[in-house]
Amino acid sequence: MEWFFCLIAVMVTAIFAAFWAWQYQRRKKALMKRIRSAFGQEPANGKLQKDTGRLWEIWKSEDCFTVDDQTWSDLGMDDVYLRLDCCESAIGKEYLYAALHRPLGPEGAAHRSELRKAMEQNPDMRFALQMEFARLGRYGRDFEHLLNDPKQATLPFSRFYPIFALLPWVSLPLLFFGPQGGLLCLCAVCLNIALSVAAKPRLEGELQALGYLAAALQTARRLAKLTHSELPELSEELRLNLDSLRKLMGPLSASACPPPAGDAGTFQEVAGMLTLWPLLFYGRSIKLLARSQKQVCGVIRLLGELELAIASASFCAGVPGWCTPQWADEKEPVRVECAELYHPLLSEPVKNSAVFEQNTLFTGSNASGKSTFLKAIAVNALLAGCLGVCCAEKFRLPFIPVISSMAVRDDLLAGESYFIAELRSLLRLVRQAQAGPCLCFVDEILKGTNTVERIAASAAVLEQMDQTPALCFVATHDGELTRILSSSWDNRHFREQVTEQGVSFDYRLYDGPSVTRNAIALLDTMGFGQSTIQRARELAACFDKTGTWPGGTSR
Repeated sequence: MEWFFCLIAVMVTAIFAAFWAWQYQRRKKALMKRIRSAFGQEPANGKLQKDTGRLWEIWKSEDCFTVDDQTWSDLGMDDVYLRLDCCESAIGKEYLYAALHRPLGPEGAAHRSELRKAMEQNPDMRFALQMEFARLGRYGRDFEHLLNDPKQATLPFSRFYPIFALLPWVSLPLLFFGPQGGLLCLCAVCLNIALSVAAKPRLEGELQALGYLAAALQTARRLAKLTHSELPELSEELRLNLDSLRKLMGPLSASACPPPAGDAGTFQEVAGMLTLWPLLFYGRSIKLLARSQKQVCGVIRLLGELELAIASASFCAGVPGWCTPQWADEKEPVRVECAELYHPLLSEPVKNSAVFEQNTLFTGSNASGKSTFLKAIAVNALLAGCLGVCCAEKFRLPFIPVISSMAVRDDLLAGESYFIAELRSLLRLVRQAQAGPCLCFVDEILKGTNTVERIAASAAVLEQMDQTPALCFVATHDGELTRILSSSWDNRHFREQVTEQGVSFDYRLYDGPSVTRNAIALLDTMGFGQSTIQRARELAACFDKTGTWPGGTSR
């Protein structure tokens, strides 16, 4: 009968093994299908995770050209990030977010363009890389602080852990010298248990971070082999960094290894509390990590660059036209030239072409396309420097900072009105423009105050901006500005058409200032009463004829 029970046990084990293998293959096939079908499609990430940007928070203190928070918010760069984010790993997601904040300029953009091209030309390599990144996973536990300053992860009293670990063993002989010796041994054991319990909450989180970092280094080893033929320089750089991390890999993997389940896990946990070996392994890992910080950051950077290239290639495959940017020489006057330019978030965009050699005012009614076109120029300028990609048939520009004042908000908690917030934002642009060449974008300048002072102040500020090396793009409803600044500022406009069926826009850019006045006509199409419409026309006619409003109020 014994052979019968052995046979049953073998059969049950075989069934479970076969079921596990079937489940594994099924999940793997589903993952492969998802990755293949998602390339070139708009990512379905939904919304930005609240903890996204941890890597950027670490890197933003570095001395380099970055996109400030106001400009990032104005241009809706969170949505641009989500449009690009097809990354399979947490490293890729964080690196993409940081990269969009830090344009690299012509050389860096050209390098990223070459990586993107390699992903486009080698779909098998790209797919293998994506599978490895998916295996690494996109839900890494807060590993970024380990790249910034590993010593911050050191546990309290860690320098004394080796002494505390020896105390129970050193005190064992004291058991033969009476109760006092036994009490000392018990105190040593209790001390180690207390240290282990106190360190456990923080240690669990840090071990998860170390585990993800260890998995990333193992992934990098496999990626170095996958990219050996097509990207030899990157593969060699990965290999050199990994070779210098051999002493780190063992302790890092050992300290992050999860305990076994069941009684073995319980025994291991108790033994760890008595001997402090988990804390000792962890401390050694942190010390080695601190010594190898530069090499570890180098590996993470290369992994990020690879997944950034994949995201860029997928983005290019899914948009209605793109190009690599052309960079103007530093000695040339600041000039922007675009052909068939559009905003990357528009699925069916109207494309516009233009050359901007001087500061430009954009006029037109609401929803005619002014703000979208300004954002299209600014966002593409950032994509050019960050990814080496532009949503246009041609885009030529200088590598200079991009700064905006568009979606200004008041600060009720600080007691700051909208107009004060607007002035602060605008002053920020003026100071940047005075510091050197830049691309400045302003939407509805100084709209937080009355008409007379708005036009006067706006004209004065824009005249001041004209004395700087900046190239400014300003959207406004104030036609008076086009006349005041006609000698020094260029004018472009967008048009609308009002019919009985309503208002329509072609979203095309035209030369010169806007000359249409359709606000009153829109009252009619929206269903306002004829008496209201007639009164509005009378008031407008009075102002056009006399320059004053009824009651004696002038401009």
